[in-house]
Amino acid sequence: MANLLTSSQALRSSILFPRGVHSRLLTLEFFASAGMGNFDFQFSDIVGNNVWILGISVWAHGDVAGSLIGAFVHITTGVGLPTDATVIAVEWENIIANKGLKPYLSLTGFEKGWWRFDMNRLYTGNSRRFGIVVENLSSTNQFRGSCAIQISEG
Repeated sequence: MANLLTSSQALRSSILFPRGVHSRLLTLEFFASAGMGNFDFQFSDIVGNNVWILGISVWAHGDVAGSLIGAFVHITTGVGLPTDATVIAVEWENIIANKGLKPYLSLTGFEKGWWRFDMNRLYTGNSRRFGIVVENLSSTNQFRGSCAIQISEG
């Protein structure tokens, strides 16, 4: 995810493109215990007023080898301090929206997986946070994973 730049390339890039040259990762870890409907949610610290989302990676794997898992995943952004998963999943803006009837990703039938989304999307305005809500679709299997959001502020 990182880009290696020389000092002259960094200066040239910062002049040509109106955004920060350097990026950083916000990592959100999650664990969904066994049982359909069990969920976990995480959110980041506050980031700046002008934030570019460069990319998002999601990793997930079951705790038992060979077990298939499934999940509804909400990756969102919003302002304020969330008090529960409903705020993140319903009130905040979806970053990765499913094009179907439901406003979240549905990841099903995998033992372990990695998904990468190249975004290059600018968010301006109030300082914001990023969050994830993961809901387990399996009645017997638990899983864990992480979501890395690559941002550039400025």
